Amino acid sequence: MALNKDVLGLARYTAEMAFNNREIADLVMSYGSLENARLAWMIMDSDIIIKHFIAFAQLTVPGTGLSSPSGAVAGIASTGKIS
Repeated sequence: MALNKDVLGLARYTAEMAFNNREIADLVMSYGSLENARLAWMIMDSDIIIKHFIAFAQLTVPGTGLSSPSGAVAGIASTGKIS
């Protein structure tokens, strides 16, 4: 499956609601300060995006039609995952 805005959006929304549905005092108790809680949220959001790219991104490399300094490149097209 290719990148999917709906899957990524739902994952981010679910994680955000887990933070937003908590009291500020609870977040401060859990993370030590409001700034630490905000940083934890950004780290979690970034992690969700990175994991989505790793799980769903596809890279197709054409096997023909490329060129190099020594001439044309020939081969077989292949599809792989980004890691």
